[in-house]
Amino acid sequence: MPFEKMVVDPSNTRLYVAGVNYLYDLHSSDLSVRVEAVTGPMDDSDQCKGDQLQTVFFPPYFTLS
Repeated sequence: MPFEKMVVDPSNTRLYVAGVNYLYDLHSSDLSVRVEAVTGPMDDSDQCKGDQLQTVFFPPYFTLS
């Protein structure tokens, strides 16, 4: 798991660590995992498919922005 973020809550010295698709709440004394949450990836339900949209091409044009 690639490590991304870490924060310490000074009010209770809890350590929170975030990685790709994972969140961890660690014990600050020995860094053991208190709580682990998987945030993705998750497959979509077959019942949640939207309408298939037609691809529309918009040609680029010059602007003065």
